[in-house]
Amino acid sequence: MMRHALVTGASGFIGRVLCAALRERGVRVTALQRHAGDGPWHACISVDLAVAGPDPQALHSVDTVFHLAGHAHAQDRADGADRHQAVSVEGTRRLLAVCSGTVERIVFASSVKAVCETTPATCLDEDAPAQPQSAYGRARREAEILVIEASARMHTAVVRLPLVYGPGVRGNLDAMLRAVAAGRTPLLPEFANRRSLVHVQDACDALLAAASTPAARGRVYLISDGQHYSSRRIQQLMYEAIGREPPALTLPRWLLRVAALGGDALGALGMQRVPFDSDRLSRLADHACFDCTRARRELGFVPRHALAETLPAMFAALAARGT
Repeated sequence: MMRHALVTGASGFIGRVLCAALRERGVRVTALQRHAGDGPWHACISVDLAVAGPDPQALHSVDTVFHLAGHAHAQDRADGADRHQAVSVEGTRRLLAVCSGTVERIVFASSVKAVCETTPATCLDEDAPAQPQSAYGRARREAEILVIEASARMHTAVVRLPLVYGPGVRGNLDAMLRAVAAGRTPLLPEFANRRSLVHVQDACDALLAAASTPAARGRVYLISDGQHYSSRRIQQLMYEAIGREPPALTLPRWLLRVAALGGDALGALGMQRVPFDSDRLSRLADHACFDCTRARRELGFVPRHALAETLPAMFAALAARGT
């Protein structure tokens, strides 16, 4: 039974929702983040795991750790690799060292990118070999190994997350929401790709189940909302959510390929921010499909949300931000 939980990366999109869920269950919550701040927690520890581990005294009475902290920027650039290693790998190593012998359980929120960037059309499960291609994915996989090895000393589990959606989302989904709301983007071509997503609250449910299920010790889980979306279908659902007809114009595939090659060329010249390149085209066109059967069977994980029903709230949150 959880009494006191520490959440690393608590100020992030998933972290805030998880902290609120823990508080609703009567759990005392301590946030660990680089900069102290207010949020749905009882106390806050300011620590940069890339530099140092938390003071063991600060973990007094903590029985459960949810490790969400990570570096998610400049994922495939060489200048981001060192930061991924410092935060995801060495930060996890420091956290495990402090928790060993005192904390009862640790759940690590990893990423499907620890397995691969793209999949076949058939969904991969946990038996698929981990072959990460990006600096981000390689660092998450190294951190996973550290967490799994620690299961010899305590209850540890790994939950691999796909793209997470919900009100307040950032990143690529946020950019697509803004473009649809502004009505300035033609429809993407139908790549017929299959991409797994999960609602932020369902992601938190899976993390909580991994912490409280004894059979999860030393295990790795993939989760999703049980549906698979093409990039064009996501865009169409967004237009439906705001009651607007999608544009008649569809972007031709050749134009996207030319734009991607141009972005690659600019990136090779050392530009720090390239708006579109082959990596971004891959995220639009390729499969990233994952099977959550193990989580359903062993954790009792049942996703309660789907993208279509969540999009109105996502647009409302976007309008409320006003940015």
